[in-house]
Amino acid sequence: MRRFEGPHKLQRVINEKNKAYFSKLLTEVDRSNTYEACNMGRPNTNEAYNLFIDQISSSYDKTFSVMTMPGKHRNSTKQPWITFGLLKSCNK
Repeated sequence: MRRFEGPHKLQRVINEKNKAYFSKLLTEVDRSNTYEACNMGRPNTNEAYNLFIDQISSSYDKTFSVMTMPGKHRNSTKQPWITFGLLKSCNK
């Protein structure tokens, strides 16, 4: 991911529309490779787990994209009596 100068942060967009799309993607995932890894003569649970996590992670990354959000300015105060000097001292 790119780094941005200034008070920016990376955040995933999670809302009801994306949650519904994620559920839809999970129902469409082909899990035959995971089942085969479990049902072989010698079940390979580590491989099955890794395949399962890869499928879930790719659906998650596809659905909930990472956005760059502007950060909050720490110079603004919630209380009118806090001066910039007090705010600077609190942040040390």
